[in-house]
Amino acid sequence: MDYARKATKRDGEGKASQFGTTLRAGGVMIDINWIFGGDFLTPESYLPGAKWESALYSPENIRAYEAVLNAFYVDRVAPDPVSGAEQWSNGVAGSLLSGGLAMDWTGWWALTSIVRADNTLYEFGIAPPPKVVTRNATLYNDPWFMSSKTQHPEEAWTFIKFATSPESLAKYAEYQGMPPARHSSFIEGFVPAFSEKLGIPGNVLMEAFMGSVLHGRSRYEAADMGVEPFITPYLVEIVSREVPIESGLEQAHEHLNRFLAEQQEAFGQL
Repeated sequence: MDYARKATKRDGEGKASQFGTTLRAGGVMIDINWIFGGDFLTPESYLPGAKWESALYSPENIRAYEAVLNAFYVDRVAPDPVSGAEQWSNGVAGSLLSGGLAMDWTGWWALTSIVRADNTLYEFGIAPPPKVVTRNATLYNDPWFMSSKTQHPEEAWTFIKFATSPESLAKYAEYQGMPPARHSSFIEGFVPAFSEKLGIPGNVLMEAFMGSVLHGRSRYEAADMGVEPFITPYLVEIVSREVPIESGLEQAHEHLNRFLAEQQEAFGQL
């Protein structure tokens, strides 16, 4: 936050001409809960056969959203969901490439936007998310599946081999900016290519990538249970200051437990 405060610039009316940073998904992404030692669900909920239970109403999550609100409305270093979002959409804050943003809390896919634009005017770097209790960040995976009931197993397997070949993964990395899963494609293709295009040393890219794998958690741990879309409206009310943090989390906690019970019962009947 110290860097974000220093990097935030304001005009004569106090509006941000450059925000110091962004917060993941407007402050409602699970990464922020993880960083403060919180979670949407209890640790046991992630175990096979365990009961799914909410962990929303906890001291850790309360501290997490206090930090979010401070960033939005006290320090005002990030575009908030109301006035800040309006500034952002009107192009006042802009983006990294327009100089309206100092740091963007985003994913590897953002590299392609930087590479495709004229990035010669700026020096770009990559840094990990902030650490409070943990440095957990969301890991996204793009697996390929073949149905056990497919009527065309040979064709499906041929396509999967094509899609996961070194050549295809190199192209995927080029167009999507996502590090390829195949080791050779990552070391021999992704790292040197993006190092040259971004002006970032290869060892720095490697360190950032390995750190994200070491500290990351799967995006689909909570999403697969339908948790994220269910609780997002409750969290938006909190970060928009429509409801107090504690009462908002308590209400969301109660509603989420009922939702989880219904979901688990439905899954058990499949």
